[in-house]
Amino acid sequence: MPLIDVLIPTSKHRLHGLLSQIRSALNQPYDIRVTVAMGTPWEELRVKLSHSELEYIRFIHNAPEGHVGGPANLYCLEKFNWGDWIYSTGDDDVIFPWTFKHFMDNSANVSMVVGGVSTYTKDDHLHHTMKVGHTLEYGKVTGPCVLYKANDLLALDKPYFDPTNHANDFELITKMAAKYKYRIIPNVVCGIVLDTLG
Repeated sequence: MPLIDVLIPTSKHRLHGLLSQIRSALNQPYDIRVTVAMGTPWEELRVKLSHSELEYIRFIHNAPEGHVGGPANLYCLEKFNWGDWIYSTGDDDVIFPWTFKHFMDNSANVSMVVGGVSTYTKDDHLHHTMKVGHTLEYGKVTGPCVLYKANDLLALDKPYFDPTNHANDFELITKMAAKYKYRIIPNVVCGIVLDTLG
């Protein structure tokens, strides 16, 4: 079974959301390894995790902080070893029970799978679904709705994206799409939390 690496950058110490993300990933019926990228060690997180969970988690304690996890993502992608597939998500986003089933069911002969995302506000909890069309458009796709084939992503020219770019996740998506085959699927694969919808 292919190894799916789930990369979660965190700097705001949202313990409940981060625990939910970790457990949602590890509870999927696939070979999953979670990488938590943070600036400093966070013992409060470790003590909340079981020994069996810790076996499938690696902690990066010196990851740089920055907007939407871009610097931490880039640092980890360039410095560490990865499995067959890479999935990056925020510490306050939502991995669904079916996330990796939809991805893996549609992963044959492509280097990137792009699904839909359901968005939520932090205050009023209203939501809507961002439908992905036949083209990859800014504002229609985001990092957490994409699964990347690791070897192909890591073969891109470095740096993979500009970590200071507000849309660094879209930058990576478009670089992958320009070089490799990809598949857009109609399924909603994750949820993301926004300050406001729009």
